[in-house]
Amino acid sequence: MNRLVISAIVAAIVSFSAPAGAASTFHLDSATVTKTGNGAKAVILIPGLGCGPFVFDGVADELAQRYTVYRIAFDGFDGNGGASAPYLAHDTQSIADLIAREHLVRPVLIGHSLGGHIALALAETMPANVGAVVAIDALPLFPARQPGQTDANRQDFARGFVAQMMSAREEQYRDFARQSVAALVTGDTNTDLVFSHTIRSDRAAFAGAAADMMTDDLGPALKAIAAPVLVLAPSPDVATADPIATSYRALFAGVSRLTVRTIVPARHFLMLDQPALFRTALDTFVDANVR
Repeated sequence: MNRLVISAIVAAIVSFSAPAGAASTFHLDSATVTKTGNGAKAVILIPGLGCGPFVFDGVADELAQRYTVYRIAFDGFDGNGGASAPYLAHDTQSIADLIAREHLVRPVLIGHSLGGHIALALAETMPANVGAVVAIDALPLFPARQPGQTDANRQDFARGFVAQMMSAREEQYRDFARQSVAALVTGDTNTDLVFSHTIRSDRAAFAGAAADMMTDDLGPALKAIAAPVLVLAPSPDVATADPIATSYRALFAGVSRLTVRTIVPARHFLMLDQPALFRTALDTFVDANVR
């Protein structure tokens, strides 16, 4: 068999076993990144507090048919070790470093909860290189500031939260985690799913990242965001959808290209509660704003 024929066979085998867009995984800073797809434009999927890439299972493969998709798993969450404080700062820097490492031009950042907070922070600090943001039930400051509340008040609250989480006995902590998840998602199946992932998180990383988010106020710099921002907000019913949308618009005042859309009926994990509505809203916005 001549050399040209052998080369052709080898090339065919390689192309069959490693198709375009085959997944590759690497670790960067405090994140494990799984890359799929080979589109010219990039989408980064950033999970929330204590969660991993599973929250985007309903849309990741479909997005990878059109874009290059980066699914993020942060250290300390969902069974991943190696996390260290300051958690939120490290995770945010990981996404910034990913954009630089992969030479991404104006990627779309899709973040749930803590992941949405990270996406907004990056849109503020590097506005020229964020193409669009989808913030899934994320706020510029969580929880929203109460009238008269000072930064010192919030820092005290955050420290108290960490102390309470770290001092709880294992049984108490599991009960708290289960009850918290049950309030954030509808249906026993979804509750079981989310709990099974979040309970695998490192307790210090979970509590510490939550505390970081409680004291990181992105509100004053929202006006620096140049990218279009879609906020997906859950509503328990049609009657409350408009008031909820109005409250989110007020919290995001300063974002010049803001769209707020409510998903009904849903709770915090709206991508699990209403997967079809979530996917439609996401596809419409992403396809319209990829540049």
